[in-house]
Amino acid sequence: MKKLLLINIAGFASNGQNKSDQLQTMFPDARVLNFTTSGKDPDSLIDEIIQAMIVYKDYYSILVGSSLGGFYAYIASSRMDNHAILINPSLKPWETLKPKIGKNKIYGAETTFSLTQDQLDKMEIWFNRQEDVSENQYLAVFTGSRDYILDHTYTDEVIPYPMIRCDMAGHDHQFADISIIESCIKLMRKESAEYSAAYSGESEPFDWFD
Repeated sequence: MKKLLLINIAGFASNGQNKSDQLQTMFPDARVLNFTTSGKDPDSLIDEIIQAMIVYKDYYSILVGSSLGGFYAYIASSRMDNHAILINPSLKPWETLKPKIGKNKIYGAETTFSLTQDQLDKMEIWFNRQEDVSENQYLAVFTGSRDYILDHTYTDEVIPYPMIRCDMAGHDHQFADISIIESCIKLMRKESAEYSAAYSGESEPFDWFD
């Protein structure tokens, strides 16, 4: 089985450290990369994420994106046909983040960054470039039932048939404890390994409905 690469993509105004640390604890032997989204040019960030997947092409990679990071994980997954776990994903950030245009502060730090209309416009362009991935079985979606920041009826409209869909009672937008996704990562890795073995002729073809 290939080595595991977990690509954590942080949400707006987050450094992503909490979730990347949790991923490393769940999978001590995995390589964990952490990407921040705040103040980043969307074109450059998407390129950086995809380039990381190319550099680690010998690893089995899974994208884990929270909130705004979920948007980028959705885009990269669609581009690369790659498994992704979306946690409270923000799938129309060009609208929901409009009030945040200007200078913002990273949560729990004094570091500041700027959000521009140009960045939001580029996010919308990337979203509109996507083909219909409504039945994309590479995606797992986890939402918190107490997420009062985003309306996940829209999430379900964009991704009505994901591989896994789970609404967690008691979780808010921050979704601080992501231990629930550990079994999902293991399932994705197992299915990928079995599919790869079947495709290469190393075993009997894998029955997706078994």
